[in-house]
Amino acid sequence: MKKKVSDLAPNVELKSSEITVKKDPKRKRLLIFLAIGLVAAIALFGFLFMDRIIAIFDKYAVIENKGTEEEIISDADAKNTLHFYKTPYDDTTFYVYNNEELTEAQSDGTLNYHPGVEEIGKYNCKNSDCEGAYINDSNIFVRDGDSYLYNYITKAKESLGLDASYDWASGVTYNDKLYGLFFNTNGDGATYYSLGNKKSYNFTEVFNRYDNSDTYYIANEEGYFAFNIINNSFTELPFSKADYEDVNPVSYKGKLYGYILHKSEDNSYDFYSIKDKKITITGLAESGSPGVETLQNNIIIDNKLYDFSTGEILHDFSTNFETDETAEDYYGTSTSALGNIKGIYYSINTDAIDGYYGFLLNKDFNVLFNGKTYDTSDVGVTSNGNLIIRNEDENSESTTFSMYDKTGVLVSKSKTYKEVLGVYENYIAVVDTDNYLKLVDSDGSVVAKFVKWTSKMYFHSMLSGYYEYKSITGIYLVVQDNYVSSDYEDEGYGYEYYYDTENKTSGKIATYIGGYAKPVLYLYPTKKTNVTITFANPKMLTTTYPKYNNSWKVTAYPNGDLYDKNNNYYYALYWEELKNHEVDFKEGFYVTKENAISFLEEKLTIIGLNAKERNEFIMYWLPILEKNNKNLVYFELTEERDAYSKIIINPKPDSLLRVAIHVKKVAKKVNIKEQELSTFERTGFTAIEWGGVEH
Repeated sequence: MKKKVSDLAPNVELKSSEITVKKDPKRKRLLIFLAIGLVAAIALFGFLFMDRIIAIFDKYAVIENKGTEEEIISDADAKNTLHFYKTPYDDTTFYVYNNEELTEAQSDGTLNYHPGVEEIGKYNCKNSDCEGAYINDSNIFVRDGDSYLYNYITKAKESLGLDASYDWASGVTYNDKLYGLFFNTNGDGATYYSLGNKKSYNFTEVFNRYDNSDTYYIANEEGYFAFNIINNSFTELPFSKADYEDVNPVSYKGKLYGYILHKSEDNSYDFYSIKDKKITITGLAESGSPGVETLQNNIIIDNKLYDFSTGEILHDFSTNFETDETAEDYYGTSTSALGNIKGIYYSINTDAIDGYYGFLLNKDFNVLFNGKTYDTSDVGVTSNGNLIIRNEDENSESTTFSMYDKTGVLVSKSKTYKEVLGVYENYIAVVDTDNYLKLVDSDGSVVAKFVKWTSKMYFHSMLSGYYEYKSITGIYLVVQDNYVSSDYEDEGYGYEYYYDTENKTSGKIATYIGGYAKPVLYLYPTKKTNVTITFANPKMLTTTYPKYNNSWKVTAYPNGDLYDKNNNYYYALYWEELKNHEVDFKEGFYVTKENAISFLEEKLTIIGLNAKERNEFIMYWLPILEKNNKNLVYFELTEERDAYSKIIINPKPDSLLRVAIHVKKVAKKVNIKEQELSTFERTGFTAIEWGGVEH
């Protein structure tokens, strides 16, 4: 007989096998119906009241980031809001506005200048004076009472506990990882905040790093140091602040070879060799530092080739050309190198030779091609050390390229293409006979086939080249295509077609190329000068190179060479900006395709550009004038440029020339009042800017 549960004493242990439970099917059905009803009621409640639930969580929820908790401010409680905007056609265009700045950007057209720009995130502030600055693809520096690093993708917010009075912040990355932030200290110094150990480091000067390495070169009160951003360690450098005013690292293909040191007492330069642990080159003239170029175990300084270790002069390139000391055009003579371990070549350029054109020498310092000059953008070196040269006819058009051996003897000539656009390293950009834009190697083999070429496209040779962007290193071909989308006609959009030389892959990145096209700024001080450049309205900038973070700071030399803190060389500073006013073309010039060259040469000479500046200007704007066939042209000069887009240069130049050409296509000849042009005179520290707008 089986026992009932009620017959058992409380302290009797039951085994499951001793009990039999009779199942009631009606009760089971009732429980199922009750469960279904409860789920349905919860779902209905959630549907009707979800907005209120979210609002409650928005007000009181907290997020955790590395052990810290920060209140999330609701829309209703926010004292201000930071808005994050991005355009789908240019990954580099990112805006951070607070409410006041957003209203201004909407009213002056800055925000809506890029079609398709959209708000991708926001940050609600607890203080009315909240401000933000873009750091990288996912992080914003926020000043909201305290200072924060805010990830607008994950919504994580990290308190930095820093002085909120810093004017700006910039991210420090290595191999695409953010290690810390640099802040200015309202002067020449800087503060570095490490995201690794949460500590701040104060420096009196930062010389930046070489080749995107993990080490910065800094100065503090004690001396010069190498500062590693991964482990936050200092290594003292073997020279004194008392002896040298500044220090610049010298590297070649990612390897550090030494330092160029500026001796303050006599304004000369020395070179310190890391390999030999001593100064091997001394007493370089003031003009020496801008000519630095490294080649394996040698270095070019001031048109002389030195051995790193011994300091011996291996070659003086001034013996390869005649100089007329009375001719000012020869003042900026410079020597550059191109090639690889299999073949080294030298290009000697002087201001008397327009643009980047120069004589080519081989490794034995013999002048090639009987002294014929070539634009270095038309010259490349193959992996086995041979030269590739883009061939031009008498009309400066190119349909073929040739390969030469190290002595200048012709090895091969390519087939005929519809157009050869440019030479980049070991590759050549062409429009093939099937009308496709392609990248081919020195043998003519196609490595990448990009897009069908149309008459609406324009190739930007001066923006194209070998560089790294978004972790992709390779050849980038910048093509403007005003019909990239039917919704964005005539807005200067296009693509950067790339070929990843390491992974052998290709693709494209949408980009914006419009506005004031290629304003570039040249600086010619009378002696080595540290120069700071700022814009009165930086939000009008759409593209900058080098990257503009509240200012540009460069060291400028009399021949026009510029170096940043990382010892990167620039021949000029480049930007593009939004169109800021309309030109009525009540005066100007009527220019046809046939007389475009003579017109530009004549007018630019009158205005005051030198040979190199004229050449670069014409190389950029001549194709546009010829494409239009018939044009109206107006020159916007210094006073007018300053009225709409003021640039501040410190120290102030003794003479400043700003030129922007405005070009408008017309269908027939137009009678227009001729614009009167005055001639600019260069005196003392001179700054020259040119750019323009296509209407």
